[in-house]
Amino acid sequence: MRRRSLSAFAFVLVMVLMLADSRVLFAMEENIVNGNTEYEEGTSEQETDEIAECIEEEVVTSENCEEETQDDTENEDKAEWKEEVEDSSEEETAEEVICFPGVPENFSLSEMQEERKILAAHIEDTGAFEEDVACVAGEILVSAETEEEARIYAQAYGGTLKRYVDSVAVILLPEEGDVTVQAAVFASLDEAKRLPVAWPNAYYYIENEAEENIVTDEATEFEAELSSVYDDKYLNPIYSEYQWFHHVIGSERAWRNGYTGAGIKVAVLDSGVMLNHEDLQVRGTSVLEDGDAKDILGHGTHVCGLIGATLQNGVGGAGVAPESTVYSIKVTDENRVTADNLIAGMQAAKHYEADIVNISSASPYYNALIEDRIKVLYHSGIAVFVAAGNQGTNAYTYPAACEGAIAVASFNEATQPSFFTNYGKMIDYAAPGDSILSTVNDKELLYGKKSGTSSASPIAAGSAAVVLQYARQKGLIKKEATSYDVDLLVSLLEKGAV
Repeated sequence: MRRRSLSAFAFVLVMVLMLADSRVLFAMEENIVNGNTEYEEGTSEQETDEIAECIEEEVVTSENCEEETQDDTENEDKAEWKEEVEDSSEEETAEEVICFPGVPENFSLSEMQEERKILAAHIEDTGAFEEDVACVAGEILVSAETEEEARIYAQAYGGTLKRYVDSVAVILLPEEGDVTVQAAVFASLDEAKRLPVAWPNAYYYIENEAEENIVTDEATEFEAELSSVYDDKYLNPIYSEYQWFHHVIGSERAWRNGYTGAGIKVAVLDSGVMLNHEDLQVRGTSVLEDGDAKDILGHGTHVCGLIGATLQNGVGGAGVAPESTVYSIKVTDENRVTADNLIAGMQAAKHYEADIVNISSASPYYNALIEDRIKVLYHSGIAVFVAAGNQGTNAYTYPAACEGAIAVASFNEATQPSFFTNYGKMIDYAAPGDSILSTVNDKELLYGKKSGTSSASPIAAGSAAVVLQYARQKGLIKKEATSYDVDLLVSLLEKGAV
C-alpha cells in the first residue's frame, strides 16, 4: 500500500525525500551457504590425499589433479588451503553438519510452500544473523495454527517452545551442538529436511536521533499573539520551548473547530508510559512477562505525549489529539523491541479495538510474520503509522516498508527534510520530527525535546486521529472500517481536510 495523492505542501516534501533513484541498502554481512565439505581434524594421510584430490577436481582438470597430487609441496599448500576453508566456513555451513529431527513423516508442511518462497526471496534481508545484535540469540519464530502444532515444530528443531502468541511459536534452539539461528533459518529452506519455515526473532531499534531536557523556560522575544489563547505554557510562542509543530500542522485551527481526536483510540507500541505524569491521561498495559507498564527508557512517555497530552490544563504543552484515548502497550524495556513482542503488541492493539497504531522502531531486515500482522490490522481498518528510520538514506526499513504500513519521514521547523530522515519510495507521509518537545519520564523536569522519525510518526498518528474524528462526523468513514477507509484517511490527512 503506497499512496501518492499528496496536498501541494506534502507533495513537495515527499518529492524532496524521494530525490535519490538508487536504493542504498544497509551494510550487511553476506551469509552465503557454500557447498564446501567440512572435514574433521585427525584425518589420515590417505584420506588427506583423497580430500585434496576432490578439492582439486573442482578447480583444475583431472590431468593436472593427478600431477599435483604427486607433488608433496603442492599437497601441503592444498592442505593449508583446506584448513583455511574449514575455519572461514564453519558458521556458514553449519546447517550442513547440524541434523534437525524434522516433523513426523505423517505431518504435512505443504501450506508453508509460499512462505518458504518468501523467505528465499528475502534471504539477503534476513541474512544478518549476528545474535544479540540483529536478532535474539538462540530463538526463531515459526507460524503455527495451534499451540499443539507449535510444540511439534519446536521438537522438529530439537528445541523447546518458549512462547505462543498470535499464531506464532517462539522456539528456543537446543544449546548443545552450537546450533545457530542462521543454521535453523537456512535449513528451513530445504524441503527435504521437513522443517517449518523459520524466521529470526529480530530486533527493532527505537528510532531516536537526539534528545534534550529542558533547562530553562524563560520567555523569549517572540511576539505573544497567542499567549492568552491557551494556558498550557509550551503552546505559547513566548517560550523558547514552544511546541512549534502545532503551528505547522494546523493543530490550533482543528481544535478551534472542535476536532481533538475525541472518540478515537490510538495504541502506542513502545517502552511504556509514566502513568502519573501531570500532563497525561493514558491507559497503560504491557505484553512483557512482568506485566509492568512503567516506562524505564522514557521513549514511550514522549511518544504518548505527542499524541494525547492534555489541552488547557495549565501545564506543559499538548498532544495533537488531546482528547483521543491513548493506550500505551509496553513492548520493551530497552532501546530495541523483539519481533515476538511487536507481534504481541499488535495483537493487543486489535484487542483494544484501536483505530490507529504507532510504532517508532525499525530494523533493516524483513520479516513476513510482522508484515502479516500489519496487513491484518490494515484490512481491519486500523491505520499503522511507523517511523521510517534515521539513517539518512533511501534504504528500506521494517516494519515501515511492510505492506499496509504508513511510513513516516521527518522534516524540520523550516519545513525541510531533517538531515537524519530516511527518504525515497518507501515514504508515505512526512511530519515534524526535529527538536520536538513532549512529556518525559523525569519526575523533576517532566518535559524534554527529542529528534527523530520516532517523533514524526506519533505526530502523524495524532493528526490522523483528528482527521478520523472529522471523517466519522461527516459520514466519510464508518467505525466498521476496512483497508479502503485507511487509504481514505491518509488521503484526507495529506489534503489537510481539517
